[in-house]
Amino acid sequence: RREWWAATRGLSDEAAVVAKLAHTWGWHDQAIIALGRAQFLNDLEIRFPTPYEERVDAEAQSREVDTAFIYAVMRQESAFFPNARSSAGALGLMQLMPATARLTARRLNQPKPDHWEILAKENNIKLGIAHLKHLLDRYSGNRLYTMAAYNAGPRRLKSWLPQERSFPGDIWAECMPFDETRKYVKRIFAYTAIYQWRLGKEVTPVSAHLPLLSPELPQDVIRDLASFGENA
Repeated sequence: RREWWAATRGLSDEAAVVAKLAHTWGWHDQAIIALGRAQFLNDLEIRFPTPYEERVDAEAQSREVDTAFIYAVMRQESAFFPNARSSAGALGLMQLMPATARLTARRLNQPKPDHWEILAKENNIKLGIAHLKHLLDRYSGNRLYTMAAYNAGPRRLKSWLPQERSFPGDIWAECMPFDETRKYVKRIFAYTAIYQWRLGKEVTPVSAHLPLLSPELPQDVIRDLASFGENA
């Protein structure tokens, strides 16, 4: 990776060729970065690839989670770099915190994974999709709440929920206090639409993910939020 950065530093007109080469090698994160650097944004095949299709499709069907939604999360979280590590300690393609990965493994009746097992592509995809499904179920399919919780944690989400009156989803999203989470949610919904198009599916308008948000949550959701406290 150091050699690659040294060789491609300063390239502009050649960036599209460099991106194609990286894409062919499966270095999707570097291909995405190269096209962004060149502002060559129309090549959606390279900018929004679909690697690990067999594993993603199998887990998506098993958990009944939209494949385009999964790819959008993976694209935003790691740009498909399997060894991605965040400054906060999140790991792998789906950027799982170790505590979240271990809690998810326990829910699946699997052994507690160590650091390297969380990074492993197949494990990370399986645990990440299972965690995503758990959040979707807890928030009754509300993707806005799901992605805010995935990024910022359920404890923070609980403090952001409407308290006294209903809020339009788009207004609520713009009022989240974390700039990172606001940008994250917007990108996930935009990327989901692109991946629906890439996968030949009907494209869902972004507005469909921004419902009117009630100030009340079911008690089972409240209890679940409380159980996440130690892992938030």
